[in-house]
Amino acid sequence: MYDTNARVGEVPGGESHATAGLVASGPRVAKLITGVAGMLALVLALLSLAWHGLPMLRMRVPGSLVMHVSAACVVSLLALALLLLRVGEGSARYRLGARCSALLAGLFMVLVMLVSRLDGQWLTGRWLVAGEAQNGIGHLWAVPSSGGLALALALVLGGGAGTVRGRISALLTVMAGVIGVLILLGYLLDAGALYNAHRETRVAPTGAVALVLLALGALASAPHRAPISVILADDAGGASLRRMLPTVALVVLVLVVARHSVENAGLLHPSTSAGVFATLGVSLLGGLLLIDAAWLSRVHRRQRSAESRLARLAEDLELQVAARTRELAQSNASLQAEIRERRRAEALFRGVFEAVPDAVLVVSDDGCIELANRRVDALLGYTREQLVGAPVGRLVPEEILEAHRARWRSFLANPTPFRLFGEAEGLPARRADGSPVMVEVALGALLSDDRQRVIVSMRDVEERLAAQRRAREADQRFRLLVDNLPVGIFVADDHPLGRLLEANPAMQRILEAESMEELLESPVASFNVSAEACSALLEQARRLGGLTGAACTGMTLRGRQFEAALSVAPRQTAQGLVWDGVLEDVTDRKLAERRIMELNKALTTRAGELESTNRELEAFSYSVSHDLRAPLRAIDGFSRILEQECMAHLDEANRDRLARVRRNAQHMGQLIDDLLGLARVTRAQVHWGTVDLTALAREVLLGLAEAQPQRQVQVDVAPDLRVHGDVRLLRVAMQNLLDNAWKFTARTTDARIVVDAEVHDTEQVFVVRDNGAGFDMAHAEKLFGAFQRLHRMDEFPGTGIGLATVQRIIHKHGGRIWAEAAPEHGATFYFTLSQEAGDAGTDHPAG
Repeated sequence: MYDTNARVGEVPGGESHATAGLVASGPRVAKLITGVAGMLALVLALLSLAWHGLPMLRMRVPGSLVMHVSAACVVSLLALALLLLRVGEGSARYRLGARCSALLAGLFMVLVMLVSRLDGQWLTGRWLVAGEAQNGIGHLWAVPSSGGLALALALVLGGGAGTVRGRISALLTVMAGVIGVLILLGYLLDAGALYNAHRETRVAPTGAVALVLLALGALASAPHRAPISVILADDAGGASLRRMLPTVALVVLVLVVARHSVENAGLLHPSTSAGVFATLGVSLLGGLLLIDAAWLSRVHRRQRSAESRLARLAEDLELQVAARTRELAQSNASLQAEIRERRRAEALFRGVFEAVPDAVLVVSDDGCIELANRRVDALLGYTREQLVGAPVGRLVPEEILEAHRARWRSFLANPTPFRLFGEAEGLPARRADGSPVMVEVALGALLSDDRQRVIVSMRDVEERLAAQRRAREADQRFRLLVDNLPVGIFVADDHPLGRLLEANPAMQRILEAESMEELLESPVASFNVSAEACSALLEQARRLGGLTGAACTGMTLRGRQFEAALSVAPRQTAQGLVWDGVLEDVTDRKLAERRIMELNKALTTRAGELESTNRELEAFSYSVSHDLRAPLRAIDGFSRILEQECMAHLDEANRDRLARVRRNAQHMGQLIDDLLGLARVTRAQVHWGTVDLTALAREVLLGLAEAQPQRQVQVDVAPDLRVHGDVRLLRVAMQNLLDNAWKFTARTTDARIVVDAEVHDTEQVFVVRDNGAGFDMAHAEKLFGAFQRLHRMDEFPGTGIGLATVQRIIHKHGGRIWAEAAPEHGATFYFTLSQEAGDAGTDHPAG
């Protein structure tokens, strides 16, 4: 369809009928002008060169008409530049050649002018436009010479529309053209001041014509650059201007010639003729403008009329195209749908034929196989090539071949869309290797235009038969399982007064029925203490969609009550809704649960008593430990006084006894302090917060180093060991662990203590490792017990309370602690801490 929004003056696919030829002629005119101007200028230059070289031409053509040799050379170079621009339009190589040719012309002019200047002559340009003098020496003229230089410079600059170079180039080109026109007007008006270069010579007309042609061609070589762009515009204005310019030039030329002729004939005085011809020129030019305006008005009216007709035609065409498009779309959609349906049916048939899990054959009425799918190979071991063309009887064992032929004849006599054989027990078929396979065979008549065919579908039923056998065996096992279960299994109908449909022997035993017949004949309501309770259970089961472990009180057929747990689930059958259920006699379990509850209460009471006793024992141990400190201080003090005042009066044995008393008193004081510390740890409440374990370890190790500055121990504490716990308790734990490491490395050269963290099975584990004395892992179970020591006192001092304290702190933090060691190879203590926060009410920042 055509665009109804086309510009005024346009027609579909081009311009209006009135201006199409003119508007479209702009670019073609520009190319034509450039080529023709270059060719004509080149011809004028070559003729001038020929005149100078051929005496015959000099005898026939006046010398005042031709250019000087140097001028002809320059014109030739400029014409060559124009022709390169025309021939190589859009080519960078040709544009470069054109600029080089123009540059060569300009340099040639400058060179000639300099030579003329050195020769004592005025720097003008006789070689450009001056004719030959009678004595053979031409004279230069500054104005046309500058026009040639301007034209050469314009061609060298080039430049596109809107650029500074393009504007300068256009200005120089126009200037050169104006100079040429002025010289030509001088000849037309007989104004010697415009074309006389010297009183003895004049400017050659061919030089002026060549200058005008070159300027015009240079302007046309860049049609998008002003002012030629206005003349060459692809619109009505450009077309009108192109129509007017030749006419105006012709009118001006006619008026000039006419005035010159009238004045020479003496018909009018020059002053009068100027006014007459000015009035005549204005009138003629005004008439031309009126004619052009009328032409433009007609063009505009035709454009508007064409627009209106075009709009109507476009609307009609759009309606027709839309209607035809709808018809074609419907036809195409119908055709495409039919094609898709046929392709889908064909693909469906091929896909179904190949994708069915059964082996499928297409057999002719004479029993010859025509087509086979891919499953035939998997089922029977034959390839398609082996079966196509073979008789179908090849697939039947010899012992049932006659029965097969009888079934085949019976089916062909009465063909049906589907008939199944061997559904129950299967029919034997023969594989390619001769082995039998049990199959189920389906025959279907396939009607066609030429002859009757039969689709034979064979399905491997060996797995199904095996599954049926397994199902029967499983059903028997399930029946045995149900019969042997100690809980009652039953199926009941959906009625409060209904009966049991099925039940296992355990159900008979629980309800104390003498026989299964008696149980199944008894109404369901008789098995509950009350009919209301039975109805309520049934209503609850209907509302909840079943019951699980519902407690109820049952009644046996002998009148004995028992505690029961009932689970039922609804199941829809062809005969209606039934309830599958499980009934369990939980009387003994209920009695056991009540007994357990009583025992739990007693245990709870006992646990409270034990906790109270433990608190009393802890308070007692703390009190005793605290009260023992006073007599120990007295013993230690008095023994020190005796040692200080009476040491000289005692013999060696008594001095040794006194020293032992002091040592044991101090050791017992240390034991009491450790016991008090252990008691405080046991009673302490954990205040949770973030603890910097690295800072704690470094602080403890710094204190140990300051206490024993003579020792050199290499310490390695991992950075950023942050945990969640109680800063006070963890400081005590780290103090005890690092005290042990410091103590047991006292006799080790190059002693080293490491505090680090590792990951064991996604759990963060903290490590305190030393290379000290170590211990035997055979005694590791005693390691964290109170007062347990693995070394003698004379080897390493201590009370045996530190690791017990560490273990209680770690346990308070929900962690574990263990150790690995070897004698004289150091010890490694591992501990974990809970990652969960403590009581939110006791949390506070720590460390």
